[in-house]
Parts: sequence; structure tokens; C-alpha cells
Amino acid sequence: MTGEDLRAAFAIPAALALPALAIARHLGDALPKPDRWLAATAIAPLALGLPTLGLYAVGVPLGASFWLVSFVALVLAMWPTPARAPDRAPEPFPLRAVVAAALAVAALIALPALVIPYVRMWSDAWFHAGVAIEIARRGLPPTDPNFAGIPLYYPWFFHGLVATLAEAARVSPFHPQAMLNAWSAALLVFAGARVGARLAGEGRVTVGVALLAGLVVVFGLNPIGGPLWFVRAFVGETQALGPAWRELAGTNGAMQSLVVGFHPVNSSILNRLWTGTALTPAIAVSLALLASVMAALARPGFTSGLLVLGVAATLLAFHPAFGALALLAVGAGLVAAAATSIGRMRVAPLALLVVLGAAMVLAYPYVRACSPPGTMTPVRLAPFVPNLWAMALGVGPWWLLLPFALPLAWRAGSAGRVALVAASVAAFMAVGLMLPEKNSQKIPFLAWVLLAPLFACGLRELVRRLRLPGWTVAAVALALCVPTSLLYTLGVMRESRSPGALVRGYAPGVANLPLETPGEAAADRKLRENYPLETIVIESRRASVNEPSTVLAERRVFCGSLDVYLGNHFGGAAWGREPGRPATRPGDATESEVLPPAVAMIREEFMVRRGIVDALFSGVELTPAQRDYLSAFKAPVVMIVRLAETPEWVWELFEQDPDWSTQFQNDEIRLYRWYGFEEE
Repeated sequence: MTGEDLRAAFAIPAALALPALAIARHLGDALPKPDRWLAATAIAPLALGLPTLGLYAVGVPLGASFWLVSFVALVLAMWPTPARAPDRAPEPFPLRAVVAAALAVAALIALPALVIPYVRMWSDAWFHAGVAIEIARRGLPPTDPNFAGIPLYYPWFFHGLVATLAEAARVSPFHPQAMLNAWSAALLVFAGARVGARLAGEGRVTVGVALLAGLVVVFGLNPIGGPLWFVRAFVGETQALGPAWRELAGTNGAMQSLVVGFHPVNSSILNRLWTGTALTPAIAVSLALLASVMAALARPGFTSGLLVLGVAATLLAFHPAFGALALLAVGAGLVAAAATSIGRMRVAPLALLVVLGAAMVLAYPYVRACSPPGTMTPVRLAPFVPNLWAMALGVGPWWLLLPFALPLAWRAGSAGRVALVAASVAAFMAVGLMLPEKNSQKIPFLAWVLLAPLFACGLRELVRRLRLPGWTVAAVALALCVPTSLLYTLGVMRESRSPGALVRGYAPGVANLPLETPGEAAADRKLRENYPLETIVIESRRASVNEPSTVLAERRVFCGSLDVYLGNHFGGAAWGREPGRPATRPGDATESEVLPPAVAMIREEFMVRRGIVDALFSGVELTPAQRDYLSAFKAPVVMIVRLAETPEWVWELFEQDPDWSTQFQNDEIRLYRWYGFEEE
């Protein structure tokens, strides 16, 4: 591990611990210690990020904003509190064991991402790093680093938090994403244990089932994936362990080798925990929300409701669309709890329902600011077959344990009914809701984390009814959790690809190049040090969706990849699909779909830019309109030509072109500047 890795491993948890300590000491007096600390841990990112970004937005430097907020958190954490009465009838909860397990799981998640660069940079992490750099270098609100001059129509609290933590710890924007995933893993264990304990009820059974529930949440998804991998290895096409073992290696290999019939991202919760994305902390906070609601039902009060509001707001800040679904599921549980209660027992569920509604109202301006005018994420009722298989096969034998958990949930009172109905609604949404493009595949994660504590309780209840020895619970849990999770972990730990493949693609000849060659590093340094922050970079279409200049040169790109993710956020077909190409996957939109006017204008703008890029790198002369478009930018427009990624004729194409002046060149890369830009 490098010094940067070590700084990330220790500084980032410390930065989140201060606001958590302040919240736990001053809020939730009526709640037991585990519930206070759980809610405080879940709220900590919002408590740190919101005031820091608020100060930054009004002109205080990002680093100074962080240290000012951290100082206030430290003062609050050390501020004396009134003597707190001991918990009445303390519940048997193995707090130390759960915290130890949560920290151990967090370390397991952090280690591969810190020591293997590809693991912390792959998939969505590159885009998120680019947005974090955009915020750190140019302020708020951010513009889209992949489409210079266009607002970022994407919830950006996560990126602001990443930028804050990267600035504080002096690390790359990939390191905070890795450590937030470790924080998410710890929160999942803690929240799962707390939900499991409340479902199990009073008595010694709570102690074992709490720890079991927390670990099942992280390691229990897709229990048949591992055994099926062994079966396919010996009776499939390979009929040998060696080829199957080679295919398992790496982040892609691990998830693709362990699923049959559903999307590879649903192969394990570990898939999300080893992917830099705002979804991962949202998944963890959604389970913490359920745990906090159950705690508030058991000990109603103003501060317990305030903690629920904080957890719900944190969830919506990280991922509004996923958070709205989680709030809908938990809200349905509260409605059921109120409907099945009598008299004054209905007050607490209804009050918490108002709290969740208040969180939605508070988040609405933020959601609108992150969305194209007049649009929201489109959702429709429709069966989504891949998710049906994900819920059937991915959950697999755990379903057999659910009937044994139902009596426990009912006996747990209002809190148990909330958990049961919330999990049921989430499972229905997983198979019955259709979101744009790949977003539908996120919902099974919500269903799983809400169902997993029920499954753990069901396993313990089954063993009790059969009067089997206590070690049977551990044996069955190990059999269901270890094979897939162990194989997935071993696959990720064997990731050996160069992170350069993330920006160059996997074609022979470029896949093994480093992230930055010496020549590219010199060009990126030239852009960072000699060109203003507003500089716009043009490159040819890339083999991957990741734009190197947004991260390595810290400069915006003229036209990034019109990939599937734009369809995710704006609706309609995948924007990178060529005209007339049919939808080929469930959930794909068709060309006949009519986009809202504001979105249609954005798409048209993107297609104009795509046309300019295609003309430049195909040797076609720009039209007068295209030339005017480039000249209209009030910032330098710089074109990058990379020898390793372009044909030889393109490498020489702009040398004699009067429209472009050579700014920098070496044996690997050339920089040209558009002549039409006029200095003011």
C-alpha cells in the first residue's frame, strides 16, 4: 500500500467519525445506544457533506470548509451532555461483537480497492471521479465534465462528498469512493444486526441472530451461484476446473461466472461494495432507515423522529430515485402498522409517515435542480424478467426460510410488521417496476437487504422448531453464504488488468498500456498547468465510456460517450444507439418514444457535438454551422490525438490543417488548438 492508500484508510473514516460522534452524543436520548450509534453513523455523510458544500457554494475554499465543519463537529462531540438515564430494560444486543464484525467486513471491502487500482477505478467510478474533480476545481453547481457547458443533470451530493474527502485526505477521488463502500459494508452489518435483533424479540436468541442477520445481508445473496460454478466447471463445456478458474478472475469475471439467468451485477452484494457508485451507500442507508424506523416505533419521541428524518434525508441525498423507492417501501410498512394498531398505538406509525413525507419535501428542490426541466425519472408498472430470475434464483433457498420468520415478525409488533411489509413491497417493486435502461437492476438490492434479516430469523426459528443443536444455524448459514462470496472475493483479488484498459478498451495492443504513458502524462500536465480550467478537450470516439481527460487532465470534454447511462438519466433509448437500431434488451426503450421537449433539446445538442467529432476524425470538412459552433465557446478548444488509439492517417491529419495549431507533441500524443478561439 502507498502513502496515499494509507491516508485514505485512516483519514476518511476519521472524517466521518467526528459528525457521527457528535450526533450520537446529543440526539436520540430515548433510544438505546445501538440505535443512536446506528442512526448517527448513517447520517454522518450528510452531516459532514451538507454544511461543507454549503460553505463551498458561497465562496469558502473546499478544504477550509471541511476543516471548519470538522472543528464544529469536534467541539460538539466533546461538549458536555446532561446525565443520561440508563436504558430501561436494556435489550440483549451483542454491540461489541457486531461492531467488531462490521469493522472486519469493512476492512475486507477496503483492502482490494486500496491495493488494486483497477478495482477502485472500474465501472462507474471513473465518471464519478470526473464529477468530483469538476466540483473540486470549478465549484457548485457542477456542469457535466463529459459535455462541457451543459449542466450536470445527475444528483451530485455523492460527488461533492467524494471531492470533500479527497481534498481533506489529499488522495485521488477514487479513494473516497472505496472507503465509502467500506463504510457502507459496516453500516449494512450494523443495520442488519439491529433489524434482526428486533425481529427475534426478547431473550438469548437475539444475541446470535443479530450477528447472523448482519453477516447474511453482506454475504448471503445468490447462494447457489458458487455451487453452480463448480457444477459448470466439471460438467459444462470446460469439464475442468482450470479454465473456469481463469474465467473467474477479475471484477468482470467474478460477477459473470456466478450467475445464470439474471444480470451479473446482482451476483452478490460484494459487486456493489467493490464498485464506486452512489448506489452503494444508498443501499446501506436504506437498511439503516428501516432499522431507525423500527427503533422509533419502539421508543417514540421527538429526537428519535429527528434521527429518522436525518437518515431519510441522507438516503435521498445519495440517490434520490433509489431512495424514493426505499421510502415508499418503508412508508407502506408504516401504513400497515397503523392499520393493524388500535388507539394511541397508531400515532407513532402515522407520525413517522409524516417524517418520511417531510424528507421527500425537503429533498424535492435538490432533485429538481439535478433533473432536466419538467422531467423526472420515468417509472412504469411492468414485469421485468431479469429481475424475476434475480429474485427467484439469486435469493434461491433463502425463500424456504421466510415462512418461519413470519410469526416472529408479527410477534415483534408494529416494528415487525413494518419490516415485513417493507420487504414485501420491495420484492414486488423488484419484479414489477420498469425503470430506464439498467436502473431496474438496482431494485433487487433494495429487496435483498430488507429481506435478509427476515431470512436470518427464519433460519434460527427453523432450527429451534426442529430442536437441532445451535451450531446447525452457523453450519447452514456458512453453506449458504460462503461459496459464492468466497469465489467472488477470490476473483476480485486476482484482478490483474491495467487500469489503462478502463479508458482505452480491451483491444490487443492497448489493453496492457498503463493508465498514463510517459508521453500522455506530459500532455496531461501541459493541459493542467498551462491551460485555464475552462479549457475544452475534443477526442475521437473512444473504445470505452470513460474519458481520460476529465480525470487525468482535469479538463472538461467536448462530447463524451453517448452511452446507455444517458438513457438512464434522461429516458428514451440508449443515446449511443445508432438511428434505427432496435432495442435488444428488456427495458430498452424504442425509437418511437417521444422525449420531453427539454430532454429532446439536450439530446439534439449532444448529437450536434457527436457530428462535429465524427467529421473531424473522418477528414470531412466542417460545415459553416459546425465551425461557428466551435468558435462560439469562450474557452480554449484543444484536440487530443493519441497514436496508440488512432489510425496513422489520423495521426497526420491535422499537421497541415490551418484550422488547428500544434500546441504540444511527442511520440505518443499531440495537442492542437482550434484557431477560431479569440482571446478577450
